[in-house]
Amino acid sequence: MGIELTDLTQILEAEISVGEELRRNLSAQKQAIVDWNVAALFEQIEAREPWLRSLGELEERRCRFLNEGNFFKEAAR
Repeated sequence: MGIELTDLTQILEAEISVGEELRRNLSAQKQAIVDWNVAALFEQIEAREPWLRSLGELEERRCRFLNEGNFFKEAAR
C-alpha cells in the first residue's frame, strides 16, 4: 500500500501544479481585460486549454486509481 500511496501522492501533486498554472493563467487573463488587451487575452485563453485537458486527464487517472486500488474498501475496515 506504500507504493500505492506514493502513486496517489504524485497524481495529487501534479493536479496541484496544474491548478497553480491555471491560477496564474487566470490572473494573466484578468490583467489582459484590465489592460483592454484583446490579443493577450486570446493568447491566455489558448494557453489555458492544454492545462484544462491535463487536469481532466489527471482527474480521470486519480478516479481510476482509487476505484481500481480498492481504497474505499480498505478504508471501511
